[in-house]
Amino acid sequence: MRISRPLATGSTIATFFIVAVTGVLLFFHIGPIGVEWIHEWVGIVMVVACALHIVVNLTPFKKFFRNTSLYLILASFAASVLVVVMMGSGNPKRELFEHFKNASLNHTMEYLGTNKEKFAAFLAQNHVEPTENMTFMELVKKHDMDAMELMGALLVKD
Repeated sequence: MRISRPLATGSTIATFFIVAVTGVLLFFHIGPIGVEWIHEWVGIVMVVACALHIVVNLTPFKKFFRNTSLYLILASFAASVLVVVMMGSGNPKRELFEHFKNASLNHTMEYLGTNKEKFAAFLAQNHVEPTENMTFMELVKKHDMDAMELMGALLVKD
């Protein structure tokens, strides 16, 4: 099967612009619902489009990478990998969990700005009645709750 050069290049360019725009919207926390979904899925399509673009333009790519630009690209890639490794890939909810696991629920709700009515409804739905000074972990253990689900309920503000 022969891949069309205009199709491979055009799809790479089109998906780049969609991913770029949705990425900027996500960075500034603006835009309609579904932007993150569009960004992620079009990003996957972009990976395929880029792979097709490389296959179609393999000869020019080989010529391009023969000179010192290859070393610049490899150094950039290595630096990117190093930054990602150093930053870690922690789950923000997991980090919150670690911070608040031994704090009282009242303190945690106050600090996070939790919507108390919605949190109370979440607890009632799960048949949970916390005591006044109960900690996050005490609640999780006593009622056999999912810690990440509980943290998600604590993060509800509206």
